[in-house]
Amino acid sequence: MFVLLIGLSGCYPLPAELPPTETPTLTPSLTPTPVWFPATATPTPLPTPLRSPTPDMRPSVGDVLLENAFESETAWHTYTGTIGKISFIDDHINLAINQPSGMIYAFRESTNFADVYAEITAKVNLCGGSDEYGLMLRVTSPRIDHYRIALTCSGEVKVVRVYGGRSVVLHPAESFPEVPVGFPGESVLGVWAANGELRIFLNGLFLFSVSDPVISEGAIGVYVRTSGDDPISVNFSQLEVRGLVE
Repeated sequence: MFVLLIGLSGCYPLPAELPPTETPTLTPSLTPTPVWFPATATPTPLPTPLRSPTPDMRPSVGDVLLENAFESETAWHTYTGTIGKISFIDDHINLAINQPSGMIYAFRESTNFADVYAEITAKVNLCGGSDEYGLMLRVTSPRIDHYRIALTCSGEVKVVRVYGGRSVVLHPAESFPEVPVGFPGESVLGVWAANGELRIFLNGLFLFSVSDPVISEGAIGVYVRTSGDDPISVNFSQLEVRGLVE
């Protein structure tokens, strides 16, 4: 029987070889790389705004009507009272007060200006507190009506009209960094006057304007005024008056 089994086993086919089992290949999932510095959109540049030109605040300035004004002392009417002194030296005029609460002035006689641009250099020698100095414009006698463009020793500018013995403040004292405080100090004060308007300049810079039609013409002058006990001394030079062209 053993032999029979061997014979029978030879009649059956051998079992087929099983195919190898494939190990599936895992596709690695991609981890996104962080972007530490993302691109920033470039903004579209805005057009550069065009600057409007600064309007000319001194239009129509024409020929010189008066210069070297302090060469002749006899051309000036002066008032000092008993409190001050006025001196003419080398085409300069110096006004000084050594007593409290007073005013002295000088104006150019035999001149009568209406619409002009006037400019003068003021050099402060002694000055303090609310004492003031500056230009007198459109001076008329005998009442000495005038406009007073004042620089104060505390760094302010104001405009006063004196008419019929009364003073009216047209522009109250206003501080400007260009005004010297105390002494020493030097500045160029300018006034453009046309019709009833006064435009005030300092060192070529326009400060402000006032409108007042009361006094239409007159002479030009300078003054100093004290309101306290401090003395004041101011030297004026390079006065120039130019006409306005229509």
